Amino acid sequence: MRKNILLYILIGILILGLGTYLFLKSYFKSSNVERRLSQRIEKTVHEATGGLYKIYINKTEVDIDNLSVTLRDIHFAIDSSVLKTLRPADIPANTVDIVLKKLEIKNVDAYKLLTEKGVDLRKILLDDATIKMYHFDSVKKKTEVDTTIKITTLYDKINKDISSIRIDTLSLHNASFAYYGTNQHYKETDVNRISADLFNVLIDSTTRGNTDRFLYSSDARIYVDSFSMPLSKAMYKLSLAKLYVQIKGKTITTIKDLKLHPLYDKDDFAKHLGHQIDRFDIRAPEFTMDNFDYSEFLNNRSILADKILLSDAHIEVYQDRTAPPNNKSKVGGYPHQLLSKLDVPVRVPYIKVQNATVAYKEKSADTKKVGVISFTKVNGDINNLSNIEGSGVMNIAITARFMGEAPLDAHFVFPNNPANGEFKVSGKFGAFDGKILNQVTIPLGEVKINSANIKLLSFNMTANDTRSNGKITFLYDNVDIEMLKRDTSSPTGFKKRGFITFLANKILLKKKNKANDNRPDVVNVQYERDVTKSMFNLIWKTIFYGIKEQVGAGGMGKDKERATVK
Repeated sequence: MRKNILLYILIGILILGLGTYLFLKSYFKSSNVERRLSQRIEKTVHEATGGLYKIYINKTEVDIDNLSVTLRDIHFAIDSSVLKTLRPADIPANTVDIVLKKLEIKNVDAYKLLTEKGVDLRKILLDDATIKMYHFDSVKKKTEVDTTIKITTLYDKINKDISSIRIDTLSLHNASFAYYGTNQHYKETDVNRISADLFNVLIDSTTRGNTDRFLYSSDARIYVDSFSMPLSKAMYKLSLAKLYVQIKGKTITTIKDLKLHPLYDKDDFAKHLGHQIDRFDIRAPEFTMDNFDYSEFLNNRSILADKILLSDAHIEVYQDRTAPPNNKSKVGGYPHQLLSKLDVPVRVPYIKVQNATVAYKEKSADTKKVGVISFTKVNGDINNLSNIEGSGVMNIAITARFMGEAPLDAHFVFPNNPANGEFKVSGKFGAFDGKILNQVTIPLGEVKINSANIKLLSFNMTANDTRSNGKITFLYDNVDIEMLKRDTSSPTGFKKRGFITFLANKILLKKKNKANDNRPDVVNVQYERDVTKSMFNLIWKTIFYGIKEQVGAGGMGKDKERATVK
């Protein structure tokens, strides 16, 4: 009899379970439950964004057999009627518009989703998204708070309706992103084919403001196929070919083929601006960051990382002296001064540069020829790149090959936010054949070096916004030069000035300056800065007038009145 009772109970449970399943299946397949799901999503979006955004869902599908919910043709957009009611100071600097082909939620208890505050999901898949961001000029001051919803405030916006959200895997496939400036028809930034996987996503009171999680996930992987955006009043384009980010405990960010590319060629760049200016062309095949803090970047626009590795970078600076001079003062424009003026906090304790190439090219206003100074095999360490108060000095130590041959060691010391722009620089060039300088001296100085054995060139100087003070050591022998003048009939564009060359070699120039030759090996140079010129111009002029004093041409030069040599 007991066996029969147990059998009846078991059969009853099975019948009840089957009946409940059939009832719920019918209930979930009704338009009512799909409508309720849509309404709940719309309510959550409304509350999370303070009523500023709406979400439109074309179709909601609930599949109880596979425990999944699918939303199709979703549009997340600003509520223009609410936007119009905001005061100018309350309008967000950036708004977004998102169109999503499909959002699929797998392994979800739909009844629990409707009836309980806790949401526990196995996987969410977002497919084929188009994300547009619009920037609006605002009358609000920088000291006022931007009302754009921040990641850290998300839980505060939804916790009245939902106590927690847990998602095992959140995947985004085949997304694109575009950023528009004030003119919404002008697309400034393109990010193509974005894929992302976020694992163990948890939004609740314990993860509110948790800096150990990225977008509330403990593990994330992000891949971007290409990226581009204009910079500096559309004079440049910043682009990259690939971006891969892995965030799990430590964060590793790898960028392939990073470029800062001018949008005007060498002949048109300065002409477009109407004055002389340095034109930069930068390429970095690989750029890696360790522990970049994406949470700080998203919430506070801070740039914080433990380490940056820059490999095989190529940097070219071009100056067209045929354009009108730029008489605007560059005081306050040294690298450490510009860093201190940035609105975003920056802290990178260590940057490693490997096998870089740096070239400075200048087109002469007189000869219309281009001179080149180059540094190859540049390796170095940058320590304490920071603009945070009290962060101390930034040190840069580099080694390189000057003009592909001469060994160079240099060291820069930049104090954090000095009142007068103070910095220090020292360096030493090893022995080299002076003829390698013809790439510069012929097109820019109309001087050809036939021979010059450079034994040593070293410098040690301190400088600030207005002047430099340096000690220059220059040891050499066997100097022989040719003074040139322009000649369009010559294949080289120049011909020898015989009498001036004779005077230079026989009377003016000192043939040698070796150690222990009863001549001073070190000269002291003070140079009054031309404030319309850069930091590197100040360094070069200080070295240049020290060299000229050593070779016997110290009283010569277009700006000789700026230099005091002892």
